[in-house]
Amino acid sequence: MVAFATSGDSGGQVVPITIATGRAGPPIPVGSDPSTIAISPSGSTLYVADDAADDITPISTATGATGPAIAAGDNPIYIAILPGGKTAYVANDGISHVGQGFRVTPVNTTKNTSGKGIYVAMNPTYIAVAP
Repeated sequence: MVAFATSGDSGGQVVPITIATGRAGPPIPVGSDPSTIAISPSGSTLYVADDAADDITPISTATGATGPAIAAGDNPIYIAILPGGKTAYVANDGISHVGQGFRVTPVNTTKNTSGKGIYVAMNPTYIAVAP
């Protein structure tokens, strides 16, 4: 079993921690400002939101390999993944670059593409998905 911790102060990285030994593994670079993480229901993929880059980065939990970053709206800060693992919803805590307000962005995790942001209100902070 592995836990994962984000760190923006060390150049933007995720650090895997082996629970059985209590030891940190080699850091995985993920951009400049990782803010939150979510794990797919299967446990195979970790998604890391990068607030500064406006994207999320998938990471294989088995190998630590990163996939291509996925656009996730402005200032993605929180992620919730549907129980089937095919869609993540990302809370965007920032004004859209085109002035459209604050949104939740759906991300298709099988195609690594984002959908049209859903306007919700000022500063959506946390997001959760009911099964």
